[in-house]
Order: sequence, then C-alpha cells, then structure tokens
Amino acid sequence: MNESASPSRRERLAEELRKYFLISAYLWVCFAVLSLFKAATLETEGIDWAPLGFAVIQALVLGKFILIGDALKAGHRAEHHPLLHRIAWRSLALLAVLIVFKALEELIVGWAHDKSFETILEEATAQPLWVHLAPVLLMLLILIPMITASEIHRTVGAERFRELLLGR
Repeated sequence: MNESASPSRRERLAEELRKYFLISAYLWVCFAVLSLFKAATLETEGIDWAPLGFAVIQALVLGKFILIGDALKAGHRAEHHPLLHRIAWRSLALLAVLIVFKALEELIVGWAHDKSFETILEEATAQPLWVHLAPVLLMLLILIPMITASEIHRTVGAERFRELLLGR
C-alpha cells in the first residue's frame, strides 16, 4: 500500500477530532436551546446555568456515540441509494445506536448506584411510553439535519459543499 495515498495517524486523529468537535458543538447548541426553551416554557426566573453545563456533557457523550456508530458503519448499507434514502436510513441506524448506548448507560448508572438489573428494568417500564418516546423522537429530529449535511458533504465533496454554504 502506498504511504502517500493513505492519511497518517496524525491526520486521521485530527480529522476524527474535528468531526467530534463539530458533532458535539452541534449537539450542544441543540441541547442548550432545548434547555432554554424548557426554562421559558416553565417561566422560570433567570437562566439556570447547570442545564447548559449538563448539555455540554450530554453532547460530548452522544457525539462520541455517533462517531462509534459511524465507525460501526451504522446506516451505510444504503450507500448506493438516492440521497433521501441514505439520510433516512443513516438517521434511523444512528438513532438505534444511540438508543442501545443510552440503555447501556442507564444500566451502568443503575449498577453504580447498587441497583439490580430487575430494579433498573422495573423503574424504566414503570414510566409511560411517551416519557421514553419523546426524547427518542427529539433525537431523531436533531440527527436528521446533521446526517443531511454529512451526506450532502459526502456526495458533492468538501470544496463544493463549502461553496454551496459560503459561496465562492
């Protein structure tokens, strides 16, 4: 294999960090806006900064999960289909990856608090379905624009994508 044809480890690391930063920043903006919306809806006085800090942690964790999903090629089965199919398939596949990681996270947190698997499962199933469904649908709505931009970037290339966004 030709060394000059493949990117070096440093270049791959830089690209992965760049993607991680962009994904996490996008997720943080989405989660921060949702936190502000919740505060406005509940008519709280002033801004509680703690949820914005929590949004950073949540964005960093979910950003890493998304990169893991990409590394696992989640949704890449539709690679040769039209753009709309690729966006839908990849969004749903990454959503499935996030649901699995979220369930694992809940298990680990429960075990860290000395809860049994049965107790964790009982607590999760005791809540109404909409309590679980609402964040899943919200995450899907957050993923779709991100995946759309990613697929357009992959389809037209970096230079053309930049030109489409910023002009010449």
